[in-house]
Amino acid sequence: MQVLKALSHFFELRKETNRFVIVAPTETVAFLLGGSTYHYMFGINEHSGTLSNFAKVLSRLSGVDYVFFDEVSMLSARDLYRISYQLAHTFNKPESPFGSMNMVFCGDFAQLPPVPGGESKSLYSHTIGALGTSLVSQEEAIGKALWHQITTVVILRQNMRQRTQSKQDGQLRTALENMRYKSCTPADIDFLYSCVSSTLSDRASVTDVSFIGVPIITTLNIHKDEINAIGAERFAGKTG
Repeated sequence: MQVLKALSHFFELRKETNRFVIVAPTETVAFLLGGSTYHYMFGINEHSGTLSNFAKVLSRLSGVDYVFFDEVSMLSARDLYRISYQLAHTFNKPESPFGSMNMVFCGDFAQLPPVPGGESKSLYSHTIGALGTSLVSQEEAIGKALWHQITTVVILRQNMRQRTQSKQDGQLRTALENMRYKSCTPADIDFLYSCVSSTLSDRASVTDVSFIGVPIITTLNIHKDEINAIGAERFAGKTG
């Protein structure tokens, strides 16, 4: 979100907001970003590939030079191919990826994978391209190849939500980072076990007063809902 705000501000300062559009895989994300779904913007629908559809896309993208695509982890390899195909034919540049449009992809691959298909259909799939026996598999392979042609990658590493850094802060941040990529170490597991609520006298428990207002990770939503209900009642009692 902060990257998008910075880009938007850059184009606003230059009075060139018309050169920049925002797209996302779902209506919810698009609404939060003030953009559109890529299906709408690029005409990815049952009329894809028709002259009338190309004309509509060309009208929407008139004067646009840059596309900001958020939540790219939800984009399948085949959909990336379809987007490139639509733009290439819309701008009558069938040999140019994305019709020579500047594409800025943003997202976190440790978050949501494509729906449907999951990781097997994702841009980082290890199986796409192994076989090309169908049109769909060939389009997926082209989409994955397009992804690997991206020329510049910027990885944001600074944690902007947690600035403190005690020893336990560091252990938690390391464990959570490794958990995102399914690569927790024995040290991470030991530390996480030390954070589990316990009824033993020498162990911390979420029933302790010190845990009031502290974020708690639960296994099931039903546990989370109960904790939130207790917290809401406590807050209502304190504030009237």
